Amino acid sequence: MQSLIVSSVVISPIINSITILSSNIFSLLANIKLTKNVHYEEIMNVLNKSDIEATITLLQHIITDISSLPEKEYFSNNNFIIIALQHVKDSIASIETELNEIKERITYNSTLYVMTNMRSYNLLQNLQTIESKIIVLDRRCEYLFKSLDLCKHFTSSK
Repeated sequence: MQSLIVSSVVISPIINSITILSSNIFSLLANIKLTKNVHYEEIMNVLNKSDIEATITLLQHIITDISSLPEKEYFSNNNFIIIALQHVKDSIASIETELNEIKERITYNSTLYVMTNMRSYNLLQNLQTIESKIIVLDRRCEYLFKSLDLCKHFTSSK
């Protein structure tokens, strides 16, 4: 009974955090896409190539479905799902932080009028970072899905 209570207390905040972070990412992406800048084409290329919006949308729906799974069967003795969810949340938070930095740098760059080439931020490093963070998110999602399959196997063999 104690592990059931612990999992319920741990799962809900993780799922709520993922939902909030996902919403923030959608807002940041919309803002970034609307702001024309020197790096607009590179930014759009990275965002389109990574398919981050579809990934986050799908993940958000999967996470919502995970929250409706029977706690006793899925979470009471299966801490690996909680760990996998936490890692996915951390990846999403990391992507949100990087997108926020990109947005702030774009905003700063748009305020420059004199010597913009020398004073503006180069976003190429941020774009490489976001690409690598999206790859990490994809890998962690695979681990989450494998964990859920493993848990399904455990519960069906009981």
